[in-house]
Amino acid sequence: MDELLQDFVTESKEHLESIEDDFVMMGQLKDNPDPELANKVFRAIHTIKGVAGFVGQKNIGKLSHIMESILQKIKLEEMVAEIEVVNALLEGVDYLNEMLDDPETSNERDISEPLARLEALLESDNVPKETANNKNENQVSESTPEQKPEPISTSINLDEIPDIEITDEMRAKFVAEALDLLDNTEEMLLSLDKAEETNEIHEALHAAFRAIHSFKGNCGFFGLAEFERVSHKVENKLEGLVEGYIDISNEVTSLILDIVDFMRGELCKYHETGVAGAIPGINGVLDLLDEIEENRPVEAEPRSTILPTTEKTKPKESSDVKTKQKEVDNSKTQEPAPPKKTKKTITKNETRQSSITRQDIRVDLAKLDTLINLVGELVIAETMVVKSPALSDIEDESLERAIHHLNRVSNDLQDIAMSVRMVPLATTFRKMTRLVYDLSNKGGKKVDLKLIGEETEVDKTVIESIGDPLVHIVRNAIDHGLETAEERELTSKPPVGSVSIEAVHEGGEVLIIIKDDGRGLNKEKILKKAIEKNLIQGDGSDLKEEDIFKLIFEPGFSTADKITDISGRGVGMDVVKRNIEKLKGQIQVHSVLGEGTTFTLHIPLTLAIIDGMLVSVGDTQYTLPLLSIRESLRPTADMITVTPSGQEIIRVRDEMIPVLRLHKLYKKTPKHTELTDGLLVIVESSGTFVALFVDELLGQQQTVIKPLSTYLGDARAISGCTILGNGEVSLILDVTSLIQVPDENK
Repeated sequence: MDELLQDFVTESKEHLESIEDDFVMMGQLKDNPDPELANKVFRAIHTIKGVAGFVGQKNIGKLSHIMESILQKIKLEEMVAEIEVVNALLEGVDYLNEMLDDPETSNERDISEPLARLEALLESDNVPKETANNKNENQVSESTPEQKPEPISTSINLDEIPDIEITDEMRAKFVAEALDLLDNTEEMLLSLDKAEETNEIHEALHAAFRAIHSFKGNCGFFGLAEFERVSHKVENKLEGLVEGYIDISNEVTSLILDIVDFMRGELCKYHETGVAGAIPGINGVLDLLDEIEENRPVEAEPRSTILPTTEKTKPKESSDVKTKQKEVDNSKTQEPAPPKKTKKTITKNETRQSSITRQDIRVDLAKLDTLINLVGELVIAETMVVKSPALSDIEDESLERAIHHLNRVSNDLQDIAMSVRMVPLATTFRKMTRLVYDLSNKGGKKVDLKLIGEETEVDKTVIESIGDPLVHIVRNAIDHGLETAEERELTSKPPVGSVSIEAVHEGGEVLIIIKDDGRGLNKEKILKKAIEKNLIQGDGSDLKEEDIFKLIFEPGFSTADKITDISGRGVGMDVVKRNIEKLKGQIQVHSVLGEGTTFTLHIPLTLAIIDGMLVSVGDTQYTLPLLSIRESLRPTADMITVTPSGQEIIRVRDEMIPVLRLHKLYKKTPKHTELTDGLLVIVESSGTFVALFVDELLGQQQTVIKPLSTYLGDARAISGCTILGNGEVSLILDVTSLIQVPDENK
């Protein structure tokens, strides 16, 4: 049961994450509602509600049920997604998330406040103008008889869901997941024979019900009405087993197991043909299910579930009518009803089934971390073998082929292992939609949020660390950066402020760019506050613009005139800096007074393994990220220029690039002191170049990044270290930091 509950929590949180910004979008499209969007959020809440009851989460079920009723009215255009409706739904999402965070105490939570708010909306006069006008006309007309409003249905009318193009990839994934759900159902039913305790039996039946419920919902999404009809009836029978009005017997479980086999075979046919037509023998299958005896109490009602497109809600028919209808159905499909038998009635198709495998699985992140660490150790071990002095003098073609094969397999394994941990930034970015919505409401500002590059992928560990920095930057952008509509009108700006979040790959890092078109940073105001806090010496006239802007990241620094519940205490930007530095990343600020501010976060693509170039400076070996290197060269005297301040500059194809002597920066004794005797390695970060002076290049190798011990402090321009093939340690240079080394150290 714990595993079942954990699956419910994980899946429910995924549903809520995917629809939170959809609620905001519904509010923006209130005058021109999107049916597909409404159906999407309805299905997500419906799924949460449907499973909550079976895992004992009553409060989650109650809250999601009333949210579902609100969404049903919006879907049927009986309610407008006004701001108070959207706010109530978002508040419901917050409560659901909090209860999912601690499911053991969720039923003890007081949810009377959100329930009352949602119930009040259900009873309100919030209806579209057209509906209100029609209602008034009906009230005035004497010829129109008085009609009672129909009760709100919490089931999905699948006829209203717009057609969605089903791709081969979507179909393959659906079939793989559907087969997995059927396997789960089969496993749970087979476990009934071994179950001794009553709670074990109930848990197995609950799990089987949940699997079939998910299977039915997926079939409905793909428009597979015949599969939905069968799974709907199987679901009802499993519910009867759970509730006790159907006796558990070998005959019942065997029949359901045979139907599972039947659906497996038909799924394989659908996978091969892509055609969702009539299923031969389906009416006979339904007949067999109808024959299962039920001892349902008179007052009991069947559970509200998703109805298939071929079954409409209608008055209960007599047994004679049902019998005639079955005869008609059988004659339409030109199939004789199969005899009422058990296993041999349903054909298995195991040969087709074996050709389809599951496409994806859910893996514990800790296991992925272990995998990455092992791959890293493998890379180190490979380097030790390949670079071993014992092999350097051996000339053997078969040995060289084996080493080449080992290198290729190691590289492929590394690529696969790293790609498994790479996830898109979409979820992190979309959380900002809710944040902007709440902040714009609190601050009374209209904000247009643009999300660009959501598909950009970074390491899972990196994603977990950039959420807080993004939140603080966006909060500041809206609270301090953007002006009110009145202020913007005075400066000829559009009344709606703009905030954009963009992600792009550049070399071995990801750039996350947060830009607003607000009032910009006031350098004079920043300097004044910095002088008051003794953060700088003198009047700051000698500071560059970028150095002035960096002061906003100092702890407790704020230029806000007043403290609000959004920002102003000077702790947010300090958090941004610390979190980015923990990732060995960098943050840059560019601002124009009156035009806006841009924050650029430089985030490592991964924190595990990179391709590196080994360089030597004296007796020390350093590693440079290969993706940051543009070229290497031995300069001639006519290429070198020295500025009056002593800065060495090299001219490369009419471009002037500053030179950084690594031996001066790290206080090493080099083999060469003249630039013409050594090598210059030109590296780049965000369009800025620097030429690193080294003694020689030692070659390329796979580099496993190991973090430096905390007692070493903040090592200048060092992102970590790696272990070389001979067991020695090489420091990995941080190119972005090297480019920003002060001129006096160059």
